[in-house]
This record gives sequence, structure tokens and C-alpha cells, in this order.
Amino acid sequence: MEIRSRARRILRSARARVAEVETGEIEEAVADSVQAARDWIARYATRNPNQVKGTLGGGAVGTALGLIFFGGGGVGIAALGGAIGLPLALLTGLSGTFLGNRLGIEKDLEELIRVEDERAERRFESAIEAERHATRIKGKAEHDQALAAAFLAATDTLCLRSGFIWINQVRELDRPIREALSRGVNIYIEYGIRSPSRPAATPPPEEVESLEILESIARFARDNAANGYGRLMVARVLTHVKQVVVDGRYTLLGSNNWLSNRAHVNREESVRFDDEVLARDLRDETINLVRNSLLWPELYP
Repeated sequence: MEIRSRARRILRSARARVAEVETGEIEEAVADSVQAARDWIARYATRNPNQVKGTLGGGAVGTALGLIFFGGGGVGIAALGGAIGLPLALLTGLSGTFLGNRLGIEKDLEELIRVEDERAERRFESAIEAERHATRIKGKAEHDQALAAAFLAATDTLCLRSGFIWINQVRELDRPIREALSRGVNIYIEYGIRSPSRPAATPPPEEVESLEILESIARFARDNAANGYGRLMVARVLTHVKQVVVDGRYTLLGSNNWLSNRAHVNREESVRFDDEVLARDLRDETINLVRNSLLWPELYP
């Protein structure tokens, strides 16, 4: 649209200049106007490469179409040529270029739609494939094994999201957390569901003790960053999500509170999804939420 508007202004300028000059100077006036258009298009192409990429090809096609379909003496084009004194072939070429710009933009949009369709198709196929490879996790023993395996399998990032946090479970996780950090794994923990009977400003003693342990581990990891330790980042967020994400490879989702369900009073069940698209989405979501609500921001300058 911007190219077309600019071209119209250039043609109006050319018409005004032609009216002021003698017949012998028309060719020079047209050359100046065409050069001005060429310079502006070059600048526009530098600023808008994605649009112009398709437009250039469309412009060439459009010029040819203009010469073929209008060059024989189209009524509108011939009248315009007579009005401003430009050669018919040049006018038809310019008209074709305007058409080419439109074709080029439409071509770019078609390509964008095609890419998005392919991406959606890949996500759908990935979800179907993940469903085929989903694994159910039932009971305390299987959940403990799945969590221990997640700490061992992580090579870059481990995300834990739990509605509750409890001192006994955190004590059991002290060693796995430290071992994963020593391998350079960054660990992100998000928790924070609140009971209506307890204000957010007065966390229970079990939560306070849990955070003291986690803060101690986070400071230790920070002090040993030069030795290749990863970072432990913890955030209190209003959430009831329960999940574990290992790198960007697989996810554990279900009813189990990974940071508090040590006793397993209730029946819990989760599912492991080996879906990298899902895992990357949930990993990035967790990292953003934790970084925006860090409990000890002074540890992460």
C-alpha cells in the first residue's frame, strides 16, 4: 500500500512538471521522476526486506502483464498517457508494476499462511505422537521414581511446579537438587496456592522452613557458579499447577504435588508426555513466571 501511494504521488509530480516544461524537456522530466522513484524504492527495500522480497518478483511479472494486456492500447492507460505525455510503453510498465506490487504482497501472505499451517500441522502430529507414548504414573512409589529419574535425566533445565511446598518433601529433595546443580542444571521452582483461611502474608511454619533450606541451597549454588554450578530460582506464585519439565524433552503432568505429597494420603495419578513441543512451551512458561516473581532477587544480578 505504501509503495502504491508513493508511486501515485510520483506520477502526479511528473504530470505537474510536464505541464511546466517545453516538449523537448519532457524526456528529461520523466527520467528525473523515474530516478526518484527508483531511489525511494531502494530505500524502502532496505527498511522492509520481507515485503519487498516477494514484491520484486511480482513487480517483474506485473510489468510484463502491463505491457502484454495494456500495451495494445488500453483505453484508460492510453488516456492517461495522452494527458501527461508519457510513452505508452512506460505507462503500461508502471501500471504493471503497481499490479505486481499487489501480487507480490499477496504472495508473501500466502507464504506466511503456508508456514503457519505447516507449524500447526506439526504441533497436531506431535500431540498425536505424544498420546501414543504417554505413560501413566500411579501411587507413591511410581511418583517418587519418576521424580528421582527427572533429577538424574536433566542436563540443562529442570522445572518444578507444585501447589504446596512442605518441609519433609524438601528435605528429601535437598540432595537431588544439589547434585543436579553441580552438573550445571538450572532449576526453577514455582509454588503458591493459598488457603482462604490463611492470609498470604502469614505462611505456615512448614513453608518457612522449606524456604530456608531452598535459600541455603540457592546461595551455595551462587557461590559455586565458577565451578560450573547451575542456579536454583524459586518463586511464590498463585498456582495449583503440578508438573515437572525435564529440559525441553518430556513433561510429568497430573494431580501429584511434587513438593509436598510425601505422605500420599490421597490417590494420585500423573502422566509422562514425551512431547518436545509441549515440554518446551511449559519450560519457557515456567521460567518466565519464576523470573518475574523471584523470592531472592539479590542472588541473581
